Amino acid sequence: MKNQTLILTILFLISITSTQAQWGSKTIRGNGTVITKTFQTNSYEGISVAGNFYVTLIEGSEGIIEVKGESNLLEELEIETDGSKLKIKPRNNKNLKPSGKNKIEITIPIQEVNSIALAGSGNIQSNFSLKSDHISVKLAGSGAINMEIKTLELEATVAGSGTINLNGKAQNLKGSIAGSGTVDTQEVKTENAEVTIAGSGDYKLQCTGLLKARVSGSGDIFYKGKPEKIDTKVAGSGKIKAL
Repeated sequence: MKNQTLILTILFLISITSTQAQWGSKTIRGNGTVITKTFQTNSYEGISVAGNFYVTLIEGSEGIIEVKGESNLLEELEIETDGSKLKIKPRNNKNLKPSGKNKIEITIPIQEVNSIALAGSGNIQSNFSLKSDHISVKLAGSGAINMEIKTLELEATVAGSGTINLNGKAQNLKGSIAGSGTVDTQEVKTENAEVTIAGSGDYKLQCTGLLKARVSGSGDIFYKGKPEKIDTKVAGSGKIKAL
């Protein structure tokens, strides 16, 4: 329990440092001229996004990324593949600040991916169900991820104050929160689940087989689905209870 708490605390501190680093560099303010631009990349199996971007995943052939935003901000974007991972971030960790109600919108076509990662205050959503044997969804910062999944092995973790909302189906779930974030997987039909919280976050899940739940701090784990076996430990004022 102590080792798990230490690991989650370290992850939380790393996420905060990473997020602060994003905003510690030069700020580029939008010029008001909104354009649409395409970036070409190799295919990818994972997606990593760092920054305040609004990302939509669509079903389609990989390699052509469409971006809408102010022209001078798009010039500061880095969109490239590193091995099998698509990486999207501001060049030199610059703070890209759209003017008025403008924002940077990114549309990513995918065929099959096994990892989605967001760092910062952005947003990632999908307009279809992601399918893969293993899917990892990770959020560091104050952003949000919303999607439907179908997988055998699901990992859903938050470090910081962000929010993950998932629905769909998974055989096994492994999840964690370090900080004050929220993970809602109660609409993911799961057989077995192992979830850990260090901090004040909330984790909601559905489980019918083995539930292993750990809380250190004031966080709460809520579950539904009548698990066959429940293994719980709480250190602090947190709760583990049925919905």
